[in-house]
Amino acid sequence: MSSLSFEELMRKECERFWPTSKIDTVVDLPNGGHDDKALAYVAETLMASSLYVELERAPQFYDNSPVVVELIVKCRLPSSTAALADFLGKLYSRKARLFYRVDKNAITSSVLACPYNVWAEMKRSGKFSLSLPVQIDSERAVVDIQLDGESGQGQSISNCPCKISDLVGTSTGITEPQAQKTKATLELLETELASFQI
Repeated sequence: MSSLSFEELMRKECERFWPTSKIDTVVDLPNGGHDDKALAYVAETLMASSLYVELERAPQFYDNSPVVVELIVKCRLPSSTAALADFLGKLYSRKARLFYRVDKNAITSSVLACPYNVWAEMKRSGKFSLSLPVQIDSERAVVDIQLDGESGQGQSISNCPCKISDLVGTSTGITEPQAQKTKATLELLETELASFQI
């Protein structure tokens, strides 16, 4: 008997048969479940894992005050494809919701996963993005975004839950080392400017 977990075993098998591929989602069905409920769970997990979140821009904190940041939910399906249109059409028609919160004790908010304006924009441009403004106290804040399921159980989207700091540089093209270097440069500049008192 293998000491590997089911997920580890699946990843190892994937590496063996498809060395250039990776598994993004592993669904372990209890009792080998092949009933409608189990298949609905698999479908909901796959739908949720098709979505991911990026940070619009790195947050700037002042005097430890909370700030509002824009999280952008995107889809892994390629833009301008029938698959994306079909996927978002399903979210739109069933009025699927995204439930999100920052940190475990925070109030959970919800929005339509594909509201009319986002659906209309996707049909026009072929692209999907949904903006979620959230208030955070620090980059250590943890955000969780879940897609509701028809079973009544939400599934976290693929890179959630995650720390805000893990999202820095995901959308802006600025990597964490670049962001730290820029921050250090700005701090040095502020110090230099402060020394030039007029």
